[in-house]
Amino acid sequence: MSGSLRRSWRSLAWWRPALGLRLRLLGWALVLLAVASLTSVFVVRQVLLNQLENRITADMRQEFGEFRRLVDGTNPTTGRPFGGDLRAIADTYLLRNEPQDGEVGLTFIEGVHYRSSADPPYDLTRDPDLVAGWTSLVTSTHGEVAGTPAGDARWLAVPIQINDVPSGHVVVAQFSGDRRAEIDRAVQMMALACVLVIGVVAAGGYLAMGLALRPLRSMTETARDIEESDLSRRIEVAGTDEVADLGRTFNGMLGRLQRAFAAHRAFVSDAGHELRTPITIVRGHLELMGDDPAERRESIALVTDELDRMNRMVDDLLMLARAEQPDFVQLDTIEIGSMMWEVYTKAMALGDRDWQAGPPATASPSRIAARRGVGAARRRHRHGRLARVPGQPG
Repeated sequence: MSGSLRRSWRSLAWWRPALGLRLRLLGWALVLLAVASLTSVFVVRQVLLNQLENRITADMRQEFGEFRRLVDGTNPTTGRPFGGDLRAIADTYLLRNEPQDGEVGLTFIEGVHYRSSADPPYDLTRDPDLVAGWTSLVTSTHGEVAGTPAGDARWLAVPIQINDVPSGHVVVAQFSGDRRAEIDRAVQMMALACVLVIGVVAAGGYLAMGLALRPLRSMTETARDIEESDLSRRIEVAGTDEVADLGRTFNGMLGRLQRAFAAHRAFVSDAGHELRTPITIVRGHLELMGDDPAERRESIALVTDELDRMNRMVDDLLMLARAEQPDFVQLDTIEIGSMMWEVYTKAMALGDRDWQAGPPATASPSRIAARRGVGAARRRHRHGRLARVPGQPG
């Protein structure tokens, strides 16, 4: 089951590679914004409806408080207490009561409807079962009537006792359809505003993400244009955000690659130059080797020595290739006289030239200087000039 779900998800996600990072980020941001907006609209609607219900309940309790005060009050017409005159109490209550929008008050005396508020949204006394339920109550009860032409109505019915004798009932009903419609209209306006905000955020976010992702596009274009022969291009970086840090890191990587390729080219060039010299010496001695046994032994000794030196040179080059420290190779002082005499002996095989050894040198360079001497001798040999190698006199 899990495998089939994964395959279904992969089949539904075919579009993901086709969308760029810009659209994916913008899409997720808009989805989160839409969810937050819908949630806020739903929460606001519920809060407004709860406030409406609480206000309706408070209004109905206030109406019954006013009616109870009239029971213990004075008749404004006679100036005397009402006593048990429930009709006079109901008349005074309905005369003084100013019903709110959708509110209606009903009075029942001895189980019979007496009077109601003027211009009610709907006459609830048309329902005999509802009236029979109200007039049979012995305690305060609340309920709701649904499906009337004026909409749903909440009601609160309270029995009235005069001298501890049940004499009638007072019912206050609230038709909240109009106020609910106002809340729905306000919520619709809020939802429309959220849609407009999402549209503005989508347009602005698309532009803003394009600016934010511009360094990434620059990195992509630079990476496409970079070749091994040209690693000098860099990305223009501005700012201190994550994208700027990525651009600086990319530029640093390019710098390291440039230095690595430069070191690689220098290494290959040096390796070719260093290996070409002993190969030339070996070739020259082999080509000039005669039939004299002593000469052959001397040539073989020189060739063997050069091959050993080539072997050591290859080992040194491999070691240099594996070395990461810049100062891995340490230069040392050698006896230049014997070194130059060795170079002179081997250089004689480069060609039929007047090879001469000069006076002893006073400097004390490293082995690299001796190799440079061989390179200079080879260059002079190619141009047909006299070659002089400093070393022991000859």
